[in-house]
Amino acid sequence: MDRIQSIITYVDDLIKQQYQLSLSLYNIQYTGTGDAVISLAAPLDSFNILPIFDDIFSPYNTLSYGNMVSTLADILDQEPLIYAFGYTLKRSLGSVNRIIRSAIVGLENAIEVNDDLHVFNASSVLGTKIKPNPYVYASTFNYQLPFFANITSISPVPDNFASQMTGTFEWILKYLTLTKFANFDAEIIYDPNTPSEFNYPKVIATQSYSDQLLEDSGILNMTYSVSNVGNAAAYNASIVFPIPAEFESFILDGTEIPILNDTYTINESFSSSVRLEIDYVHPYYVDIPILDIRGWYEYTANASLARWMDNTSFELNEYATVYCSNGISADLYNAVYARIQPILDTYSIIELFLQIPLIKEQLALAVEDAYSIAFPEFYDNKTLFNYSSSNFSYVENIFGGYLECEIPYLGINESTNVSWIISDIPTSSDIFGAFSIFTEFEGQNEYAVFQTSESDYQTLMIALFAALNNAGRLLSIFEPSLGSFVSLGNRYLYYDANGMEYYGLTNGINLQVGDDEAVLVSSLNSEQTTYKVGDIVTFNLNISNYGSINAYDIHVDIINIKLNYLWRPTDVIVVKSFEIDQINSGEELSREFSVLANSYIGLNSYIALISFTSDKGQPPTEIENPWTGDTTFWIFGGETHNIVSSTLTFGVLLPPLSLQNQIRPSFPLPEISVSTSYSLSENEEELYVEYMITNEGLSDTNVSIYQILDPSKYTLDSVTCSYYHLMSPQDLIPVFNVKQTHTIVSFANVTLSPGDYINITETYTGLSANFTIPPIVVNYQSIYEIYTTDYEEISSPTQEQSSETSNLLIKMSPSNVTEGSQNIFNWAAFSFSIYINIPISEEYTKITFSPLHYIYPLISAGIIAAVVLVVMLISRIRRRY
Repeated sequence: MDRIQSIITYVDDLIKQQYQLSLSLYNIQYTGTGDAVISLAAPLDSFNILPIFDDIFSPYNTLSYGNMVSTLADILDQEPLIYAFGYTLKRSLGSVNRIIRSAIVGLENAIEVNDDLHVFNASSVLGTKIKPNPYVYASTFNYQLPFFANITSISPVPDNFASQMTGTFEWILKYLTLTKFANFDAEIIYDPNTPSEFNYPKVIATQSYSDQLLEDSGILNMTYSVSNVGNAAAYNASIVFPIPAEFESFILDGTEIPILNDTYTINESFSSSVRLEIDYVHPYYVDIPILDIRGWYEYTANASLARWMDNTSFELNEYATVYCSNGISADLYNAVYARIQPILDTYSIIELFLQIPLIKEQLALAVEDAYSIAFPEFYDNKTLFNYSSSNFSYVENIFGGYLECEIPYLGINESTNVSWIISDIPTSSDIFGAFSIFTEFEGQNEYAVFQTSESDYQTLMIALFAALNNAGRLLSIFEPSLGSFVSLGNRYLYYDANGMEYYGLTNGINLQVGDDEAVLVSSLNSEQTTYKVGDIVTFNLNISNYGSINAYDIHVDIINIKLNYLWRPTDVIVVKSFEIDQINSGEELSREFSVLANSYIGLNSYIALISFTSDKGQPPTEIENPWTGDTTFWIFGGETHNIVSSTLTFGVLLPPLSLQNQIRPSFPLPEISVSTSYSLSENEEELYVEYMITNEGLSDTNVSIYQILDPSKYTLDSVTCSYYHLMSPQDLIPVFNVKQTHTIVSFANVTLSPGDYINITETYTGLSANFTIPPIVVNYQSIYEIYTTDYEEISSPTQEQSSETSNLLIKMSPSNVTEGSQNIFNWAAFSFSIYINIPISEEYTKITFSPLHYIYPLISAGIIAAVVLVVMLISRIRRRY
């Protein structure tokens, strides 16, 4: 708390020096992870709005940085209904080292209405065309409708996908060195009257492969089951698979490995030593070890040694003899004879003893000659990683290669399978003799050891993986923060008969070369094409284990997702969770579940994220280098954790009938209002405060009400709290949590139905000459996510999953599945702060908060370890419908 207080004092002093404004603390929150949220605010009047705005944004309020900031300044000069601006200060070692500036403005009567058609024109609303900042990495312009509408015209074409279905329009004005729009303008024409029926295609593409086929036969057969489950035909579906760099070089360049001919096997236990003896008369005698053969090739049919002579001795001349303990390779004998016989023919026996170094050199060369002759007899070359497909074609661009398949037409309920194959991936069946030549000594004589041991290319590949710390996972990325390999799906795009675009994601898939795996293939689908807010949406989740081993500790999150023009998630909501103990190899699990539709009016997309453990309890794979015999461990051959995504499914979410075609949030929201009244006693020694917290919304909500007080400025002498449900009062007892520098008063944790309210009265004594009563803070919850239907998307609310669960047994599976309740979202509302400066003539309210939940993100943001402070300067915040 001392650290937090010092930060508050530091920033308050800074703002006083800069703007002659005094900040007051109105909230401190703890995230549960050691982080804190500190929120302060100060009032603004019309005379100081523009000077402070200019001070905050002065580095960019010139045309050399484009005109976005100057346009905001012009709008502020017109005193718009809604405005808020400020900055985030980040402290490090006592100094501010980063400032994040932000501004939000709201305008009235900015939409032109022509009969049923509404027109948004950017230059008309802003008074100018937008000039992007030339010095930034990227500059974008975004527009979002707060309700679902029938879009009749968009110009220019937005950069994000499915803008007509999502109501979100994104244009890239500038990216890196490319400026697309030096003077940007946009126009959107729409009919806010929601159509009652929709007909559209919905293509689901599930990719899968057989882990057993990959491990046993070295064949990766990636199959896509593509179905149109919508109520309209799909055209020109395009499925894209980015090729991992490891595969791409093989596909383009090809590579070969020598594998042992099926005619032969290797007898690792066989051995034979080969020596050369030269004997004349004493002392002219020498016994030279030539070679120690350890392991040799046999014919598969009869187990006899291949290309072998069983002779135990060979006389080269009357003085020189080659002795073999168990015979000799015919190729080696011929090579030794070819290398040594010319020397024997050239030198006399006396001179021969002087040529011993030459003889040793030629014997070593004879060993190499023999190997070069024998190797092509024993081995055949095999081409690796052969790509083939009648559906996918290889496409190359500046970002790398990818495989692409186009399906011209899919009728309603029509399905098709497309695939690509990479064959001849190394397996344990690809045998080779790990041949190595090294030297050993017998006394002063050095001789060669010719060692052949049986190995396979899968073992070799794993040994290389272990040496390089490579996981062999070509379709996954390791995420250290999660300790898991993550694999998301591949994108695909398709169109309806009118050329409107739709997008999808195949399921992610965990592919590992060199190890058996649990391979979970999942699809998520809903047969409902349209549904309204609050409707029950039924899904079917199918998870199949195509792997050769079981999957354990499965956790499934059902996620409501929105993707931007880069196919990256911009908004993510976890709506449901499951726990599954295991899914056996070859097993299929089907689960039907329901959620209440609660976000993303228009195109409403869902996927499942599935985490699981493969090779559970298995230690790292111990692997032996086939040449050196050294043992190492491949950590990725043991227990690993994976996260894969399901296929993407979607429907069209419409507002409820009661809220259709209204320019207001499209959900039956709880809306908490907090009204405040206060007065001072005649002798100015007591302050009386009354709060009324009312649910003015359309649905029930759980509320938690608290207040942070500073006992050094005043004393809370008395407090009452009454809860009114159906006009019947119930007294609640506040709880006081006394800290070193402040006191937290918790008033209530109850459910407020529409029309319910809570009345709180407080009496303060021991008043200082100047003090501030911080606001009442009301945290409340709803299954409805808030910012997707607001005019501005400002901040993502905290998600919280209910602990309420139910255990159910799944048909077709022995797995025990625990299904969690639908997730809920935390919102907040506030009273205003009360600032008193005796005498009473200087009494005023410091800041007024809107009773609506979506104002809260404007004035509060998270900080890390209490070293980042948010300062928002706010005036006249209110909302009209």
